Amino acid sequence: MSKAIICICEGEHDSAFLFRLLRSFDYDACDAPLQNLVSPLKTILEHQMKKLISENIIEEKELSEKLPTIRHIRLFFPRILKNKNGDFVIIITAGSLTKVKETFKNSVINYLEPIKNPYAKEKVIDKCGFFIMLDADENLENQEKYLKNEIKDYITESANLKHNEILSVNINVDSEFGKLNYSSELGLYVVNEESKVTIENIILPLMKKYNSTTLTDVESFVSKYKTSVTTIPEKAKNNKAIIGVAGQLIDKKEGKSNAVFYKNGIYLDKTDIKRDKNCTEIFILIEKLFTKI
Repeated sequence: MSKAIICICEGEHDSAFLFRLLRSFDYDACDAPLQNLVSPLKTILEHQMKKLISENIIEEKELSEKLPTIRHIRLFFPRILKNKNGDFVIIITAGSLTKVKETFKNSVINYLEPIKNPYAKEKVIDKCGFFIMLDADENLENQEKYLKNEIKDYITESANLKHNEILSVNINVDSEFGKLNYSSELGLYVVNEESKVTIENIILPLMKKYNSTTLTDVESFVSKYKTSVTTIPEKAKNNKAIIGVAGQLIDKKEGKSNAVFYKNGIYLDKTDIKRDKNCTEIFILIEKLFTKI
């Protein structure tokens, strides 16, 4: 039997970068048609697909095609990877920090419940843990405190949750099926090293190693149009602008988003990712989480 880790990221860029990070550590991407996915992932995603079809978000023919990749559909679907042991990482985008609580609850209902269900047929995955990745923004401790308070309704042990650690938890969630109660493991990583308080602060140095000339030129160009870059949000937006412009130039295919650059590994060298302290810590924490569940 296999294991699965549900990774919840704040935003689309974080999810895309985590995908690229794990690919750099030799995880395989699972882009097979839905009917080829293992149980219960196949059933879970088919159910989500049918819901999107009923809401006229996607067409029925896509049910037999690969997992959707266009932006408005991707927000409803996870990125799925598989390691050499046959275990799975399922990356889900919350959409913002304020939506992490709701995303965690939905992940328990949509993923943990079917995986733990003893009556599910032909089940390949039977163990499941959780991993949450956040930006530190202004302060790591404040982010920890915020998350602890957000998920305390679902996890009584949330007060003990700490950055770069794994916590054994009892999860209690109300759903349309009744009250769900499961034991699991929860890992937390908050991007926070020195000035690296958002995912862009990790990505820019990696980009510079790949193509320092282009990045220097783009930074100079963007600085002419940014009037204020003092707060954390302003710095993050500035870095996103630099990454976006540089990505168009390096990839030479206009119109792609930053998330697509991250996912496809544009200007992100595998060796540099594996040498980065934050990237290594994230990978090690996920690997350790697999041994706990």
